[in-house]
Amino acid sequence: MILEELIVYSRKDEDVLKKYKFNTIGLNIILGEKSSVDDETNGVGKTTMIECIEMLLGKSITKHYENNEILIEKDIMIILKVSVSEDTIFLARLFNSPKKGYSIQSSEVTYDITKWHNHTATEYKKLIHDLVFIDEECNFTSFSSLREYIIRDEKKGYSDVTLVGRDATKNHALLSYLFGLPHYFETEIINIKKEIDKLKQQINYIESGTNINALILKEDTLNNEINTIKSSVKSFDVTGHYEVNSLKYSNLKNELNELQKKIFESEHIKRQYEKNIENLAHKTRDIKKLNDVAPFYKQLVGYFPESINKNYTEIESFYNFMVENRGNYFKDKINKLDMKIIDWNQEKKKIELALKSSADLLNNTSIVEDITSMINELERKQLELAEIRVRISEYNQRNKINDNINMLESEKLRITSIRNDEFLSFSDQRNYLQSLFSELMGVTYKQSGVLIFEYENSGKSKAATGRIKINCSIPDEKSHGRLYMKINMFDLTWLLYRTQRKRAISFLFHDGSYSKPDVVVKPRLLRYIDHALRSNKLGQYFVTINVDELLDDDINQFINEKSVVAKLDRSTDENRFFGFRY
Repeated sequence: MILEELIVYSRKDEDVLKKYKFNTIGLNIILGEKSSVDDETNGVGKTTMIECIEMLLGKSITKHYENNEILIEKDIMIILKVSVSEDTIFLARLFNSPKKGYSIQSSEVTYDITKWHNHTATEYKKLIHDLVFIDEECNFTSFSSLREYIIRDEKKGYSDVTLVGRDATKNHALLSYLFGLPHYFETEIINIKKEIDKLKQQINYIESGTNINALILKEDTLNNEINTIKSSVKSFDVTGHYEVNSLKYSNLKNELNELQKKIFESEHIKRQYEKNIENLAHKTRDIKKLNDVAPFYKQLVGYFPESINKNYTEIESFYNFMVENRGNYFKDKINKLDMKIIDWNQEKKKIELALKSSADLLNNTSIVEDITSMINELERKQLELAEIRVRISEYNQRNKINDNINMLESEKLRITSIRNDEFLSFSDQRNYLQSLFSELMGVTYKQSGVLIFEYENSGKSKAATGRIKINCSIPDEKSHGRLYMKINMFDLTWLLYRTQRKRAISFLFHDGSYSKPDVVVKPRLLRYIDHALRSNKLGQYFVTINVDELLDDDINQFINEKSVVAKLDRSTDENRFFGFRY
């Protein structure tokens, strides 16, 4: 895709307000000029122009534009003319229809929106993606994900070569793609790691709170109890069963009494903790009331004695600390007690149900009722036995799960080794990228710089295995101006590579005039990149510049060479980006 022209049109006035024709190959400077020595170049529309191009390339229209009364009143339509293969396509956005995008394939633009194709925001983003990658398949990511690297904003994208606050895996994958290096290695290995983590979670779940010896003993006990009940039912001899249940009833009653005692004690302690918090807060309020005494006392004696004031301050600080920290201590204790009380109450309900079951059997006066109760208890114990056996079976599955984990770990190591070999096969390309960066560094600063790509092949679970890490550095890059130029050269390296190899994405935007590099070095880089792109017969580099970033001779030369595609200033509103102030 080649960007040819940007148009600003007022549908209300039926008037073309601005047209900006771009150089289809080479340098495109968006220049902020001054109408006087004391004038400034901020606010003339350089960033607005870049943002409009971003929106035309699929970025959502922000509230800043969507809610602007002047843009809505004038019913502004922004249009981008692009060429894709041998076709001319116009892309458009309306600020009063921010959720839509428009396109039309035509040799000439029309401002009658009814003749354009209407797209939802999602459809429009896909359209842009398909146009950018019309001759190159890109299924691993979207153009929207790459756009922040292709249209880099100094306000949020110039602290490092990677973008701050983004997912690290995605960050490195996108940059690897732009540099023509493998980009899917880490994601491939992460998917294996996720499977390993899932299996390890299963192991943890199975082992958490599981005492296999206790489960086996419980299984044996339940088996014996079930056999006893079955024998009693079969022989209609419930005498022995009465004895068993009588003993069980007594034991359960004792358990219930002990449990209820724990609950009562914990609730009492909880109330005491709550009282402590309330007392601390009340005392602090009393102390703070002294603040009201201060003005009256000051009128009488002119000021507090320093010793009194110091004592008051220490007391107030102490109680504040007690409420904030000791109060938190008591709250933590209360929370833990609440959890214990909940668990004990649940256990209490289970014991009460078991007591009721035993009581029902002991109170029966009829053989039929006795047998019915016994059968019900038999069913309950059989169900409990089934649950125990399921837990034992799950526990015994650990070995199989561990086998699967070991297999996946082996697969991870195998894939890591294969991808390492594949990465090594790109050594010529990596050296070539380093040479491009060094050439840019030599032209700009007459120094050497470093651009190294390394493969992370550590087998550690927390390592970013499979990631192609980037190390880019130049001398004295702690300087804002040098850091700014380093990122410029970093991005221009992948742009030069892609234009030389005729790859998709052959344009780059740098919007930033906050950090000012040396006025001598920046034009060197601009001239070099313009010459290189023209030599490649492909590629566009868009950059915003203020006049005070370059010497007058350099500015005049760029203007004479027609590298300046937009000159924006404050002298009149017509000289701003939209052609009016908004």
